[in-house]
Amino acid sequence: MMEVVQQTEYSTKSNLVYRIEDDIEFQPGKNIIRHIASKSTKKVEPLLSKLLTYLINKPFQPITRDELKDTFWAAEVYSDETLTKAISKLRKLLAPHDCIQTLSKVGYEWTGNVTEITTPIPLFQQQIQRFLLNKTSIWVLILVIILLLILKGFFFPHH
Repeated sequence: MMEVVQQTEYSTKSNLVYRIEDDIEFQPGKNIIRHIASKSTKKVEPLLSKLLTYLINKPFQPITRDELKDTFWAAEVYSDETLTKAISKLRKLLAPHDCIQTLSKVGYEWTGNVTEITTPIPLFQQQIQRFLLNKTSIWVLILVIILLLILKGFFFPHH
């Protein structure tokens, strides 16, 4: 069982999409990888999603096995095999691209081409956010609730 020890700075927003090698879309906030050409979508384990996001955000930088162990696993659940299996699963998800290179006696390195795409928030969601941020709207909402409570007491008095 893999266990995430701490949240990393690479936790993601649900509308963030990484385009990998121009034909894979990775949505870390939704734990989804989509191969554009085949139109296949695969669910990604949350830990693997965070690990992939971490690698993507450190392109062409050697990342030691110890760094990954300390970032993602508690000491009591970690083994070298745990990390090796996680990297193997990521490689299968990214096939046919070889974006994760093994650095002998060091660790790994992300070598894939990535474009970050932020999808726009839907209009309805934007309108709700604007409404909630508008102080006048909040006061109107509070007054409506108070008025409804008064009317309830007037029309349905306790006996």
